[in-house]
Amino acid sequence: MNEVAAENFALYIAQRVQQQMNQATCPEHFSGEEWTHQQQLVDEAILLMQSYRENPSYESRQFLRSLLRDIDGLQGE
Repeated sequence: MNEVAAENFALYIAQRVQQQMNQATCPEHFSGEEWTHQQQLVDEAILLMQSYRENPSYESRQFLRSLLRDIDGLQGE
């Protein structure tokens, strides 16, 4: 798969997740604060992905990797 197609697909999936989260109520296994934080992470990821697509750079890639580490850390909790 080419890199641009993979980036477009990842952004599409993130946007669909964002839509579903915005329409959903807070799941029982999250506190309101945790749910808000999850939504903020998705919002931030989408902004970073869009920024990277518009201006791919080492720095923007590093921001995405840092965010991925944050998300991985949350999933391990």
